[in-house]
Amino acid sequence: MTGLKRAIKIINKNELSEGERQRMATEVEILKQIDHPNIIKIFEFYEDEAFFYIVSELCTGGELFDRIAYETRLSEPDAAMIMKQVFSAVFYCHKNKIVHRDLKPENILYLNESIDSPLKIIDFGTSKTFVPNEIMNQKFGTPYYIAPEVLKKHYDEKCDIWSCGVILYVILSGKPPFTGSDEKEIMKNVEKGTFSINIPEFEDISSEAKRLILNLMAYDASKRPTAEEALNSEWIKEFAGKKSHLNVQLAKQTLLNLRKFRVHHKLQHAIWVFIIQNVTNGEEKMKLLEVFKELDKDGDGILTREDIIRGYKTIFKVEDPSDIVEKIMNRVDSDVSGTIDYMEFLMGTMNKKKNLSKKILENAFKMLDKVDFYYDFIDFSL
Repeated sequence: MTGLKRAIKIINKNELSEGERQRMATEVEILKQIDHPNIIKIFEFYEDEAFFYIVSELCTGGELFDRIAYETRLSEPDAAMIMKQVFSAVFYCHKNKIVHRDLKPENILYLNESIDSPLKIIDFGTSKTFVPNEIMNQKFGTPYYIAPEVLKKHYDEKCDIWSCGVILYVILSGKPPFTGSDEKEIMKNVEKGTFSINIPEFEDISSEAKRLILNLMAYDASKRPTAEEALNSEWIKEFAGKKSHLNVQLAKQTLLNLRKFRVHHKLQHAIWVFIIQNVTNGEEKMKLLEVFKELDKDGDGILTREDIIRGYKTIFKVEDPSDIVEKIMNRVDSDVSGTIDYMEFLMGTMNKKKNLSKKILENAFKMLDKVDFYYDFIDFSL
């Protein structure tokens, strides 16, 4: 009906243990709450007598693992752009008290086949919400990427930081820091935590990159940087922090759309979110993602008042846009969190005339199963 494609994960109930069912329910619940441009978006969850069905974004660009296997090693600029997105997603998760516990290149997908495709972290089946300073004791993860303290069943969210370090090591060298003839030997070597960056593959790698790896993979988890600190490391700034080629005209129009945005009914809000998720194509979203990332200076995947004020000052050369931004926050921050998340940003900045055309509205309402309301709930003056 819409031409948009989705991924559907079909899970046989009979093949799941009670613990696996619980983990799947946790994964769905967490993904429904998450709204970050570098984390897979879940749209629907269904079940019948035999199966569970999870409907999510379709990623067609393949796994990061496949790219590493094909190219053997990636350049530092490419690696930095990858890790900037990974750190941003982990920063967002940890900020929202979510630990992934199975970060690896196989769980990082390219959204599409373009050379600058955004990355999406997937598979939150072992993730969980945590309480700060809580010690976790369940052993989850993949041998090459699991943190030593997880093997000892005494760890916190910094286990994700170790995994990021291993991913970066693999991206730059083409090989894992720990090896073995089988999984048991690999994990034994991981538990010791001894690895080397004095290998031929690292001879032409910058000292900043090697220092970051050593910090991320510090054996003492308390000495590892946070995801925010990793995101702001000198290496990321040098290799992934180049001046952007932002379309200033698009940025201006985006902020103007955000300023004009109004929703008069909860139903109108729900329909608009539905249209963004299910009917609009990805081209406009990709352009808006660049503006979002430019505004999101700390890279945590959400926009604060300060982010938008800074954007207005930079793009419109306005001395004090505080009043304007306050109105934007009141109109766009639908969950009253004090910030604007990615979906709220898209909702507030999408081209209204284009995305509320008669054809798109007809498709949306057909998908809503012939409900008894129509265009009255959509304000075309937005």
